[in-house]
Amino acid sequence: MLEIIQLSSLEKVLPKSECSAVPIGEIEVLGGERFTFQIAYKASYTEKYSFTIESDITEHLKIYDVGNMAVQLTTSPEGMNDANYICHEAAVLPDRLIPNKSGILTANIYYKSLWIESDLAVPAGKHKIKVKFKEFKDNGSKALPDPTVLTSVMEVNVMNAVLPHQELLCTQWLYADCIKGYYGFEDDSEELWSMIEKYIKTAVDYGINMILTPLFNLPLDTNIGGRRPVSFQLIDVYCENGGYTFGFEKLRRWIRMCLSCGIEYFEMCHMFSQWGAKYAPHIENTVNGKKQTMFGWKVAATDDSYKLFLKKMIPCLLSVLKEEGVFEKTFFHISDEPNDEQLEGYLAAKKIIEPLIEGRPIIDALSHYEYYEKGITEFPIVSISAMKSFVERGVKQCGVYYCSGDVLGVSNRLISMPSCRNRFIGFQIFKFGVKLFLHWGYNFYYSQLSKRLINPFCENDADGAFPAGDAFSVYPESYGPEHSLRMTVFAEALQDLRAAKLLESKIGHDAVVKLLEEEYGREITCNICVDDPQVLINMRKRINERLSVVI
Repeated sequence: MLEIIQLSSLEKVLPKSECSAVPIGEIEVLGGERFTFQIAYKASYTEKYSFTIESDITEHLKIYDVGNMAVQLTTSPEGMNDANYICHEAAVLPDRLIPNKSGILTANIYYKSLWIESDLAVPAGKHKIKVKFKEFKDNGSKALPDPTVLTSVMEVNVMNAVLPHQELLCTQWLYADCIKGYYGFEDDSEELWSMIEKYIKTAVDYGINMILTPLFNLPLDTNIGGRRPVSFQLIDVYCENGGYTFGFEKLRRWIRMCLSCGIEYFEMCHMFSQWGAKYAPHIENTVNGKKQTMFGWKVAATDDSYKLFLKKMIPCLLSVLKEEGVFEKTFFHISDEPNDEQLEGYLAAKKIIEPLIEGRPIIDALSHYEYYEKGITEFPIVSISAMKSFVERGVKQCGVYYCSGDVLGVSNRLISMPSCRNRFIGFQIFKFGVKLFLHWGYNFYYSQLSKRLINPFCENDADGAFPAGDAFSVYPESYGPEHSLRMTVFAEALQDLRAAKLLESKIGHDAVVKLLEEEYGREITCNICVDDPQVLINMRKRINERLSVVI
């Protein structure tokens, strides 16, 4: 016998014989908003079932099987003291969203779930989505007086109010070299460009509007003296007669492709080595028709040869950005999270870059408030664990990020965390007026320090280095990126933010915060997350209710 439970996207259905999640029967969203829900199911014994969808909006729906992943590293040591996890030990947990095009599922004694996801074009009005399940045999449906076993019904109300454009700058670092390496594409092949475009389109579909642009081989996530396993750079460099000339054809193609996919903002890749800006990056160049590598770990960041290169290259780069119409939406990086010992090197690197970029912002991960206070950066991107010190001092021009170090109390997207902990960041960003969200791993398919390529379907922790889910939010299927449950839920957080911004335009920021905190039952802070999906659902419901009155 089949059993089903209709659930929100905030539940993670575990492969267990019991499911205590609270059922739902209705969803309300704004125009231009994606909605999702799940149908958890199990059976008395292993048997196949077919399912069909009856709705006036069927063409707007996609169905996925939620795939469970073996998770070995669930958190960092600090996270063991945080009760707001699904588990702390190794486990099998839901994360993949696998397209179900057959209309068939296999049920057994442990719960699984179907994931129903809409596009962004569902028309305003009330809709019903009926999912009918039937017993299935390989030769067709089993002959029964009433072959329908069970039917689930979801009522959806799409409001007339429409989500406003996303103001938040949102980036998850996309690594073209990981795409090239994982799929085994040749340099500059059309297959490579086509696959990169698919990854960019998926990123945009789920709220990413800013992209890391690999002008040169990225000086990220390597040990000292090391390089990433696969090369990918967008600027061709030619050394001739003691000088440099540049080819920007690939960069122009990249910019135009990104714009056509919906990307709005561009981050130029880091100009110096990570964690201190002590060295120049590895840059491929061509000398007398032969490719070589120059700079890298043997050349100091402040070496005259590298300074001369930057003085030649950056003005040419800016001209291209202006010609392509993206100069005003371009940002630069130097290096991430300098500490006291590295601060002098960071400032020296900044002194080189800043006069060359004609006032464009420099944005880097920097979580020490005293550095901001000293004017080391005007636009810090702050670890969410350190955000409190910036919020309390009223800093407005800042971004926020989280990573494997942010595991105690704060928002994050680890596979072992409840989904409400992923989605809550939308309301946190709203309250504190954060301008930018950054995550370092959209598709990091390397081991820690980029020593080798990995298979993300088998290794979701970068060879045991980062808690599962930190390094990527899409899986590399043969046909292109397969977005995860976590990515969809994070996109819902961005939709919550946009809905709150719409209400803010009608009643003011403080009134919206008051409304949210009344429903939450406490103050929204940086270091505590909702632990009850229903509370988060009700917070969003309050926004919708108020919008229905003021619009």
